[in-house]
Amino acid sequence: ERLDGLQLLNCRWMKSDAHETAREVVGLSKHYNRIVSWVVRETLVTPGHKKRQKVLAHMVKVAQALHGLRDYLSLAGVYGGLTHYSITRLKKLMAGQSEADRAVMERFTSLFDPLSNNKNYRREWETVSRDRPAVPYIAIHL
Repeated sequence: ERLDGLQLLNCRWMKSDAHETAREVVGLSKHYNRIVSWVVRETLVTPGHKKRQKVLAHMVKVAQALHGLRDYLSLAGVYGGLTHYSITRLKKLMAGQSEADRAVMERFTSLFDPLSNNKNYRREWETVSRDRPAVPYIAIHL
């Protein structure tokens, strides 16, 4: 379903009746939170350091694929999971990332940098052509 602009008025997604008046906005928020939880859970429940490294590398590839698909909402969720404290506190795991994966993560760190009102994301979003579908990271647009 398309997001009805009326759902964005008066912060309807924050009201007690949000499930009725801002259904799509609430759904997008739940989608983001489920993705963050999924990335964290899949990484942490994987036994063994080497297997965790593979899961972490796979999640970086998922993030790259989502970027290519122009799904910034899901990309933000995967990035949020990869940068969640539960993951980043695992110093040995983080130190074992490949240089290529670190470069990708640095790129996404820059993209989602909140400085200057998320200027990097906003600049990239402005360049996204409207000839193909794209999913915005709704939190920045609210």
